Amino acid sequence: MHAHAAERIVFLGDLLHARQAQSAAAIEPLRTWRAEHAALRCVLVRGNHDAHAGDPPPSLGFEVVDEPWRIGGADGLLACHHPRRVPGSTVLAGHWHPAVVLRGPARDVQRLACFYAVDGLVVLPAFGAFTGSSRLAPPVGSTCYPVGGGRVWPGIRTVA
Repeated sequence: MHAHAAERIVFLGDLLHARQAQSAAAIEPLRTWRAEHAALRCVLVRGNHDAHAGDPPPSLGFEVVDEPWRIGGADGLLACHHPRRVPGSTVLAGHWHPAVVLRGPARDVQRLACFYAVDGLVVLPAFGAFTGSSRLAPPVGSTCYPVGGGRVWPGIRTVA
């Protein structure tokens, strides 16, 4: 956020996982973070878990919207929780938590969260022990961008 002077963060759903996340103990770290970044516009595109957990408390200052939500005017990106293709638009989505398995010449195996892009759809990874990553491979013909070592790596085209 600081390195890029972010003015807005768009969360692609599932900010809170369950109704229990509305407890004071769970909300307090988020409240502290929001107080430190009060000028930051935070937009939550509702996801499937948000339906169970409920919207964040209004005191946190999140703008809560339904999908698809357009970023940047008529020609902008569509922000969605559930991946979908929309003709004539580029969709940014979450929900699937993609990962790619990389295999090295010495039988090394590394599973990394990844972004992937295919036909107007960009699916973003999720990070953290709680969220995990999907066992579903990105679709054949997509380009994966693994995340590891503190950076996003060059694209890898997926094949069968």
